[in-house]
Amino acid sequence: VDSSLTIPLATCKEEIRFQNIGFFYDKRKPVLNRLIFTCKPGTTIALVRENRVGKSIIFQILYRFYNPVH
Repeated sequence: VDSSLTIPLATCKEEIRFQNIGFFYDKRKPVLNRLIFTCKPGTTIALVRENRVGKSIIFQILYRFYNPVH
């Protein structure tokens, strides 16, 4: 149950664009390299790949847990 002090999240009215995003833990082994995609409001995007290839990192970058490398 949400607290009475909880503030509703704002609705995204603009698109979210990842353009040439990269990420690595070790510079010799990139996790993401030149990732490009656009999410428009009201749409659904599925990220489908094999395990341990960077899908979770995309959300961690989106929520600013990590910073991307350009």
